[in-house]
Order: sequence, then structure tokens, then C-alpha cells
Amino acid sequence: MLKHLYISQFAIIDTLNLDIRPGFNVITGQTGAGKSIIMGALALVMGDRADYKAIRNGANKCVVEAIFDVSSGNLKSLFDELDLDYADECTIRREITSSGKSRAFINDTPVNQQQLRSVTSHLIDIHSQHENLLLNNSLFQLKVVDAVARNTSLVSDYKSAFNHYSEIKKQLNILQENAEKWLAEKDYNQFQFNQLHEADIRADEQTEFEAELEKLSHIEDIKSALQVADAILSNDDAAIAQLKIAEQNLGKIADFDKDFADIYGRLSSAIIDLKDVAADVSSAFNNADYDPQRKLLVEERLNTIYSLQHKHNVNSCEELISIYNAFAEKLARIDSFDDDIKALQMQLKEAEKVMITAADALSASRLSVKT
Repeated sequence: MLKHLYISQFAIIDTLNLDIRPGFNVITGQTGAGKSIIMGALALVMGDRADYKAIRNGANKCVVEAIFDVSSGNLKSLFDELDLDYADECTIRREITSSGKSRAFINDTPVNQQQLRSVTSHLIDIHSQHENLLLNNSLFQLKVVDAVARNTSLVSDYKSAFNHYSEIKKQLNILQENAEKWLAEKDYNQFQFNQLHEADIRADEQTEFEAELEKLSHIEDIKSALQVADAILSNDDAAIAQLKIAEQNLGKIADFDKDFADIYGRLSSAIIDLKDVAADVSSAFNNADYDPQRKLLVEERLNTIYSLQHKHNVNSCEELISIYNAFAEKLARIDSFDDDIKALQMQLKEAEKVMITAADALSASRLSVKT
């Protein structure tokens, strides 16, 4: 309900404060008294096109502000939807400057034209004798009936039940669409899954096999280097033999000075380490045999990995494992579609019962207004 109208510098009006009392209000006056100007100002604040020519001569800006009591309008959800602050008393202000700039505010929050009209369309109906009345609008009629019957709670219950029903129905539709699509792709997904399953990819095997192939590809160079090193280290005239002579001589003087003893100990340790190295080199040389079957096996395994990576457009075994898991989850999801659809269908039936009960209660209350 309109409670107050403030007009400043609009048309021929300097300043006007108009209080609207509850009930039936009439503005009368002879032709030219300004009735149409007041209605024009009200239309402006309701969202009509702004025209800087409406500004009073000599003024830089006109302001029209209307205050409404919206406590019985069930508009909180609309305000929330538009991200506006709600209060039972709603203040709407429209400003026009002489430069043609127009601004609108709802409860001091700037709004655009669409937001303004979304709210004001619920507050007032301006019409002439040749215009369609809002009373002919069935939605408006329902709002009037609900206001008379005090159906705020019943309307809220029905909206909540309807939204819950709609959400479940939406989920069911999406699930059924996915089921149809995924079932059509099941054979393809199963084939991809089986191929990856048979490959049995390990996260770190690509690096291991690439290193092994590098070694197998250079086995002759490796054997040659090991042979030379082994020959040097195992020769009687080798460094180890010479170092042992040095060790024996240092052992003779180790008791004379702790520095000599330290040098002797370090050399003994070095000889032990060098013997270990010589043994490892000898073992590596003896085991460095070329195995063409092993090389072929490694190459085949790497080719399998590279082929799968190229097919799935990835660069690592970890990514192949992720794709494998995704196929496994999708196949499991496909297998559970029937159960999931049945569960949602049961939920939809229950939600429909609740919605119908709420609708019947609201309908009965609306029909009671007639009597």
C-alpha cells in the first residue's frame, strides 16, 4: 500500500509531500490543477522512461520518492532474489538530472530499470479508462485472495514442497539422460577399461624401463669399460698392490706418532674400499651379458605404454592410472543406474504427495474466501 509520496522539482511542482491514508483516497481538482502531474511522478518512480524535460524550469534535478507498506505482499523472496534489503516499509526513489542521467533506488540500494519494475509491478497498478486493469490478471487475483485469507504460511509451504519436488524431478531427468547416454557408450568404456586393465600400468615403471633400455642399448660400451677397469684393479702390479706396500711400511712407524697412526688407518680403510670397488667392478663385468630377449621385452613394454599415452593424450603413467580409475568409476555408475533411478522415483512420489497435500490445503483456504 502506498503510504507517502514526495515530489521535488518535477514539472510545475516545487515540493510536495502527500500522505496516503489507509482505505479509499481520492485526488480531485479541476482541469490543470496538477492531478496528471502527480500520476506522472508516480509512474516515474514505478519505472516509466525518464525524460529530463520533466525537470522544473531552473532546477538541476528532480526527485520522486514513494514509501510503501509491503508487510502483506509476500515480497521477501523477490527481494532476496534481487539481492535487495527487505523491510516491511519499502522506499523507492527516482532521480533525474538536467544532463539526462537517471538513477533509481530501492531502500537506498541502486537498482537498474529491470529490478525496479520487478518490484514495483507488485506494488501498484496505474491505469486509465482504456487500459487493462491489473485486477483482470489471474496472478494478481490470487495474491488478493491469499492476502484476504492470510495464506502466507500455506503459500510458503506449497512453494517449498513444489521446489523440493521440482529439484528431485530435475535430478531424475538428468540421471535418466546420463543413463541413456552412458549406456550407449558402455561397450566403448568397457573396451577402454579392459585395455588399461590388461596393461596393468605401474606409476614408476616408465622411468625404470627407459633407464634399463638405455643400459641395454649401450651394453657393449659398458662391457668394454668394465673390462678395462677390472683388468687394472685385479692386476698384481695394480694400484691396490702398490698401496699395500705403502700400508706395510706405514704400519712399521704407526706406533711412533699418532699422526703416522692416523695416516696408516686412513690408508687401510681406503684399501678396503678399493678392494670392494674392484670386487664390484669384477662382478659387474661378469654379469654384463647382452640379453636380446630382455631388450625386446623392455621395448615392447615401453611401446605399450607410449601407445596408451598417445591414445589418451597424456604423458605419464600416473595419468593413465587416473584414466583407468575414471573408466572404472563410470562403469560402476552405469551398473548402479537402475537402483539410483528407482530410488529417485520413490523420492519423487513422496515429494509429490507432500506437494499435493500442501496444494489441497492452499486451494481449500482460497475457496473459503468465496463463502
